[in-house]
Amino acid sequence: MTTPPVKPNETAELEELYDLLRTARLNAKYYGELVSNLQRWNLGVDIAIAIGTSSTLAGVAIFKTDSGRVALSIVAAVAVLLSIVKPILNLSKRVERASKLWGGYNTLFNTLRRAAVRIATTGCVDDDCRQIIKDAQDRMDALSGDDDPRPNPKVLQRIQAEVNLEIPAESLCWSVDPSNEREKSSGETFVASAAAPTTTAPTATTG
Repeated sequence: MTTPPVKPNETAELEELYDLLRTARLNAKYYGELVSNLQRWNLGVDIAIAIGTSSTLAGVAIFKTDSGRVALSIVAAVAVLLSIVKPILNLSKRVERASKLWGGYNTLFNTLRRAAVRIATTGCVDDDCRQIIKDAQDRMDALSGDDDPRPNPKVLQRIQAEVNLEIPAESLCWSVDPSNEREKSSGETFVASAAAPTTTAPTATTG
């Protein structure tokens, strides 16, 4: 399919659209991973507490020996410590917050992706697409208020590389002068293409 030429005066709108698109995808992947990790930690802590406070362990033969009783006392102490620390960690609340952010950014990404496909097909930014961009800006601002104040830089760097592979420069239907300061600062170079961005659904399986 050949994409109709995009009007020069729409370049700024397209730049904003694709900036929002890639940012939404990055954040959706980041919080998807965070949800998965927090859920694993929460489950692990619950299992450790359950094991450490279980009276049935004392009846197991291995724990009736001297070394077994020492091990059992250590397990019980760890369980008590985890019981004290768990409310402070507030893992359930953190899972809830990360899940909300994942859902918000994922929905935003899918909405922007549909707009990008529409623009790639028609070759113009119509009023409906402009409204989508405006609403996306407002939604992004609202979601960012709950963003992780100290995100893991290594995770962000890895996910940014994944997003660059999922939504490569060649998939974008417009071009920007490489000397553009904003483009240089983000390390991204967008080029004209007939293809619309295509990505897979977010997966939160990385540890």
